[in-house]
Amino acid sequence: MKSKKALTQGQLVAGIVITIVAFMVVYFAVVAPIASGAPSTFSDEMCHMNTALINAVGTGGKWIPPLFFCSMRKAEIKADNWKECPEEYKTKYDAAETKNKPKALKDCAAYQIGKLADRCWYMGGKGKVDFGILKGKRFDCFNVVVTNMGKNKKLNENDIRNGIKAVKENGELKYGISYKEDSNEFSFEPNDKHIETGKVAPMYYCFGGLVRQVSFFGCED
Repeated sequence: MKSKKALTQGQLVAGIVITIVAFMVVYFAVVAPIASGAPSTFSDEMCHMNTALINAVGTGGKWIPPLFFCSMRKAEIKADNWKECPEEYKTKYDAAETKNKPKALKDCAAYQIGKLADRCWYMGGKGKVDFGILKGKRFDCFNVVVTNMGKNKKLNENDIRNGIKAVKENGELKYGISYKEDSNEFSFEPNDKHIETGKVAPMYYCFGGLVRQVSFFGCED
């Protein structure tokens, strides 16, 4: 019985190694060339598969599969990229007086970031993956850079929550991240931080004990 058990464990480890090697081949042949440009949903799928693999294997032992396919990608958000926002945003911008145009730009930027947050939530397993010894750790989703916001200089946590809410109301929230404060699925850490025009704002997926969330700038201790 012992030899059978050892053989089964050996086969399991070999299967995991083969799977990871296959992932690496696909990554460097297909994912890497496109991941440095516009964010790719294919890369999202690879990261999601990676986290699912860790969950399937379990993390109680000394060895766990690494997060090969959850790497930080640059995401440039152009506030006036109206094709990424509902048509009404551009309509409001065109109809608004000059003093009100910055509000429309901010709303479109927040909407686009809301969609990114939903993708990051998916990559990390939508709060369902049990990472055992990885609790308290994080992986990098996107380096977000916002441009073309006009007179707007900053976006705060509430702006992004409203963006996620708008994505949900428009039927584009594919993976179900919550915008509500009491859900803890999205946050800024610390919460007084801001996304500033032209500056990099890192977005993470956090495995923090009972709190698994998408967070800008850092994760809860």
